[in-house]
Amino acid sequence: MPTNIKTFRNESDHSIIVFNSENIGNSFWIKAKHTENTKPGLWISWHKDLPLILCTIKGMCHIWDVDWKIHGQWEGNSNEIIFLDGSDKGVGGDIQVSVTKDGDIEMKKAG
Repeated sequence: MPTNIKTFRNESDHSIIVFNSENIGNSFWIKAKHTENTKPGLWISWHKDLPLILCTIKGMCHIWDVDWKIHGQWEGNSNEIIFLDGSDKGVGGDIQVSVTKDGDIEMKKAG
């Protein structure tokens, strides 16, 4: 089951870019201090080489889905982050993505 992004929330004072390298037509900007309900089909790729890329004040973060976990990696940093760990239940379905005031990225299941 794909992991779909239902809502983006930008809590920062800067616009952010959401670039979907697997489906470029679903890329968009989110204004500062704005929440955006996404159009259908904005999913997190299972391919690390075709990630969802978020550009925030902190930099560019590549995000992908593998082994039932949402992984991310900031450009210039060799450490991978796990944003959501679904383990045996998986992370498929709808999630919410938030960009904090400092440009950090947080994710949770939509509910």
